[in-house]
Amino acid sequence: MELTERLAYLESVRDWQQLREELEKQISGTKSNEQKAQLHLRLGRLLDQQFLLGAKALKHFQDAYKLNPQLTESLEEARRIYWDLGKLNMVQKLLDLELKANPQGDVASALLLELADVLCDLDQYEQATPAYARSLGASGGKNSNASASLEDVQVVESGWDERVGELVRAANESTGDQKARLFLRAARILRRFQGAEATEGFLRQAYREAPTNQAAAALFESLLVDQKRFDEIERTQSEILAGVADAAQRVDLALAFGRRWAMRHQNPEIAAKFLEEALNRDPGNEAAFHKLAEIYGAKDRWNDVVKLGDRCIDAAHGDRDKLVFLLAEVGTVAWKHVGDLMRARNYFTQLKAIEPEHHQLKAFERQIGEELEAPGAPAPAAIPTRVSEPPARITPEPPAARVTPEPPAPP
Repeated sequence: MELTERLAYLESVRDWQQLREELEKQISGTKSNEQKAQLHLRLGRLLDQQFLLGAKALKHFQDAYKLNPQLTESLEEARRIYWDLGKLNMVQKLLDLELKANPQGDVASALLLELADVLCDLDQYEQATPAYARSLGASGGKNSNASASLEDVQVVESGWDERVGELVRAANESTGDQKARLFLRAARILRRFQGAEATEGFLRQAYREAPTNQAAAALFESLLVDQKRFDEIERTQSEILAGVADAAQRVDLALAFGRRWAMRHQNPEIAAKFLEEALNRDPGNEAAFHKLAEIYGAKDRWNDVVKLGDRCIDAAHGDRDKLVFLLAEVGTVAWKHVGDLMRARNYFTQLKAIEPEHHQLKAFERQIGEELEAPGAPAPAAIPTRVSEPPARITPEPPAARVTPEPPAPP
């Protein structure tokens, strides 16, 4: 089986752990820098999106850029993670690198606007002013956000309160991201003349309006972290979730909050609370399940992982893709971590009926020395097999207690 086909197959059966191992194997065996850079980029995205291992993903994005400086997607991915970590100095450095590859046009205008905002948040107003001007120029004068923010940063002490009043009135007449941006602009002016602590009210309103806005999240949570008010962050997030009626949006928010608690605030207990919320509403959410398995497994709570998996399997009834993922993952946990072969056999027997060539299923069959028979299926010998059987899944070591490494230096 060709590499492209094999990777596509692993994605189709949601075998993310095997895909991770295959990408690591290919990286070590590939000589072409361009190909290796693409593999690093793909592995970084996998670690970040499916395992919520943003800090580990950063290393692969860094390697991808070093191997191929034209691969600016790696910088964009790394920048997003640094936003989640609240490390604005690193966001600034990556924006500078991206601008070298995109010095003109609309892309440059957007990057320069983001850079200017970050410079304001780092109290570097003298550098922010020309960045806003360059953003406006790169857009041919069309970037209204750059134009408005340029006026903000040029406000003098005698007129800042009037400008803030204008922004608040405009915010109260707006909704969504635009409302959040207006409150953020007001907060930046207030920070400049009154200090960071004076901005909490505006930052809270921006955060409540758009909790996934990178700047709102970074600034509001950083302010409370500096004051050691972690309980206030959790309470605010819970209130935001309670006010969201749309199920898909609620899942996304719960996942985002859980990710921040796991990666930025390094509090697995609170992370688990939000990840369970995401998984309860979306039982096949692979990222939430992987992270919860890691959190529970670090405390040797593998039986809880199996119980969680049982609830998800029941809720995902009829959804083939979700069932393939859950049956394989829960079966492997029951087999390798709980040591309950009979229970594992039940999960893999169900998996046999819908994905008879799955790697984890085949590995289990080799372990017990027999082929399982799918419910209601003919004898194993009569079950048709695929022409090309994918190689067996490498058995992973049980995960150690999670230790989030310090993010690496910028490329």
